[in-house]
Amino acid sequence: MEVQKDVRVRTWGECEQRLSEIEQISGGEVWFRGLSNSCWRLTTTLERRIPHRIYSIEEYLQVSLRIKPLVDTFMGVTWKVPEWSEPSWPFCNHFRETLMSGYMAHLRHHGFPSPLLDWTRSPYVAAYFAFAKPEADDVAKYAFSERPKQIDFSLPTGPTICVRADLI
Repeated sequence: MEVQKDVRVRTWGECEQRLSEIEQISGGEVWFRGLSNSCWRLTTTLERRIPHRIYSIEEYLQVSLRIKPLVDTFMGVTWKVPEWSEPSWPFCNHFRETLMSGYMAHLRHHGFPSPLLDWTRSPYVAAYFAFAKPEADDVAKYAFSERPKQIDFSLPTGPTICVRADLI
């Protein structure tokens, strides 16, 4: 099966047709992300705000824990988060099991730079984020399937997409 990376469409009808094809080919859940400029890369808010600095998981969590008392007071919510411990492997399992992910999602939702990258199961929500405030003539919509049909894959050595349906 040939995987197409870039597909240009001219109408919403063409876009819906292509999205339907992607969902049929994938055979599983498809996640979408919309960007208001097709030249932008898939980067997190942390990567965009601090582009020349790579944070370890521990460093990021320590910073987010330092501001937790202020966040709790300001938001009127007390987040229960675990003490830092070295993540187990694979990290996706650790991320799914820790209470920290809910707190991280809360911070991300309220503008705190985050290593999380938002995806949605709805192509329409992704389209909203692509078209709401277009920054260029061309917008982009990304589609991702964790387990596409007829595709072999191995363990990643770089960034990993971890699905957390309870945060959606």
